[in-house]
Amino acid sequence: MASRRFLLLLVLLSALIAALSAVSMAFFRDSEIVVSFWPANALILAFLLRGFRGRTEAAAALAVSFGVLVATTVLFDRPAAISVGFAAANMVEVAIAAWVMRGQAMPLRDERALLRLIGGGVIAGPLASCAVAGLASGLSSGTLFYPAASLQWLVADMLGMAVFAPAFLSVRWRPLPEQVATRDLVRNLGVQALVAAATVLAFLRTDLPLLFAITPCVMLAVWTGRAAGGTTAVAIATAIAALMSALGFGPIAAMDHSGPQVTVLVLQAFVAGQILAVHPLAMALSRLDAYAREAERRAEMRERLLAHVSHEIRSPLGGVLGLTELMQKGALGELTAGQREGLANIALCAAEVEGLAGDLLDEAAINAGRLSLKPRPTNLADIVTQAHTAALFRTRDFKPEYRIAPIVPGLAVLADPARFKQILVNLLVNAAKYGGRPPRVEVSVEVLGARIRVLVADNGAGVPAAQRDRLFQPFERLGAVDTDVQGHGIGLAVARQLARLQDGDVGLQDGPLGGACFYVDLPLATGAVAA
Repeated sequence: MASRRFLLLLVLLSALIAALSAVSMAFFRDSEIVVSFWPANALILAFLLRGFRGRTEAAAALAVSFGVLVATTVLFDRPAAISVGFAAANMVEVAIAAWVMRGQAMPLRDERALLRLIGGGVIAGPLASCAVAGLASGLSSGTLFYPAASLQWLVADMLGMAVFAPAFLSVRWRPLPEQVATRDLVRNLGVQALVAAATVLAFLRTDLPLLFAITPCVMLAVWTGRAAGGTTAVAIATAIAALMSALGFGPIAAMDHSGPQVTVLVLQAFVAGQILAVHPLAMALSRLDAYAREAERRAEMRERLLAHVSHEIRSPLGGVLGLTELMQKGALGELTAGQREGLANIALCAAEVEGLAGDLLDEAAINAGRLSLKPRPTNLADIVTQAHTAALFRTRDFKPEYRIAPIVPGLAVLADPARFKQILVNLLVNAAKYGGRPPRVEVSVEVLGARIRVLVADNGAGVPAAQRDRLFQPFERLGAVDTDVQGHGIGLAVARQLARLQDGDVGLQDGPLGGACFYVDLPLATGAVAA
């Protein structure tokens, strides 16, 4: 199976090299020995880095590529000696680039990867290739490259590597549906078609400024497809620009210049500008993608941890609360006053821990988008009464004084009853915990157009305006961690998230008792009177 794969790759590589070389020499040659773009070396490099395995397969691939290049060049009436020399120069270029870039993969995620591409594929390899080609020319004809031809050879090889190597390396050897979703595929194909259309339109005219219209399209390809999209767009634009220039179309072919070599150099400079624009942007976007993936991974781990911890807390709490309730009812014998007080404290502490576990589970469910809410018309007075009863039990050690202003009978909010009660209990408990000593808490209701606001004011020290937004961050207690007030800083964050999921909000303002005044806004259930 391995040898069959190797033979198939060799056949595919040979066919592609022959096709690319023939097209390059047929359309883009403007002198006896030099072409303006040479993508064949980039193709061989991509096969060496991504297809062949081990030094033996790589050496065989280089040998076959050498033979194909010699044969193709001879078919275009080049002397055998020059064909062998130039093919050897190309293999030197590919071998050096492959050695420097060994293990390289697309996209280019960091500066080191980009430097390896530039250093090996764009600079070192082409320089060595140009030297070998010049030597081969001297040995066969007695004269080295003339300066313009030598520069043109060097730039053609450099651009061939810079343009086509990233594009070829972006190809994945696996089924397309595993790489991209159908929507992404359609979008990326559409952007590449836009790049092709913009290049064709630019080269159908002779106005030089139209060339700059291609760059935004290439940048769009980078944005949608990152490095793979950008390099593919540059390859498409390069191929179209070179073909149309060779056929006499476009502003570059129409320029008033001194010869065909200058035309090629101008075209090469245009392509170089596209390359310089692509890679820095693609690398920056890839880095942002990596940061986003890492943030998502950490958020997922955090949610899983919160859910696991909450589950592990709640499991034994059920037994503690059940046994405490049995003992309070005298099922295990008569209790003294001290024992009853101790059991009450156990039940209170267990209820606090159970509330924390519930908040942690809610936090994880909200962040994961799995929290299910069922808003419906809910009687406001009933929920306030239930929340007051629950808060009295949880704060009885503080001996708070709760004052609830009269509520219009039948007034209803559009909310999930259990979650609305949870929000109010949190606000009432916090008001007692962080209020004065003894704490005084006032509850009032305001109707604000199509919304209802429930306010919970306390007589504590309040919260400075500059710190109020921080108070709704998970595990943020604004220095209260150094006090004797028990808490974990997650209840308010969950309360605000629960309210916002019901088209409401939880906020903080100055209160009438000199302390904080928290409020919860929810939609008014118009046209319905809740029972």
